[in-house]
Amino acid sequence: MRKLLVLTVVLIATGCTIFEGTDQGKEKITYDYTITNNSGVIIEIIPYDRLGNRDLSKKITLLNGKSLNKQSIFNKDTSERLTMPGLIYTNFLTKIEIIFNSTKKTIYSDDCIYSNGVSTNCNSRNIFLLEYSDEQTEVYTITPEDYQNAVDCGGNCN
Repeated sequence: MRKLLVLTVVLIATGCTIFEGTDQGKEKITYDYTITNNSGVIIEIIPYDRLGNRDLSKKITLLNGKSLNKQSIFNKDTSERLTMPGLIYTNFLTKIEIIFNSTKKTIYSDDCIYSNGVSTNCNSRNIFLLEYSDEQTEVYTITPEDYQNAVDCGGNCN
């Protein structure tokens, strides 16, 4: 009986150290982010790497009416989370280029400056704005107005 008691204590103590440091029992939070193309034309989303270079190997093409979606689960007690730019490319991004029908483009960058939680220098449609990564579920819709406001490339944008 005494051996059983000692064995039980050892197993409980060992069990506690085995699971210490794992995610077991930690509360999780799920992020569900979507980018939808409702611009009326085919778009290409091209990420730029941390050196400011276009990364064409990570280019995403979205037909009109189609979406890009990602769900990620993180521990609630960490600062890790999904962001809208993270939906496009998991590594650090400095900017993205959205090309509309190969003829017009818009470039958004991560250099937004905030004062009292409001950006003072970024276009309100900039996908890097914190407001597009605020909630657990976010949908960023690329609209016909985005297409109209994009800069004409004077030919092929690629």
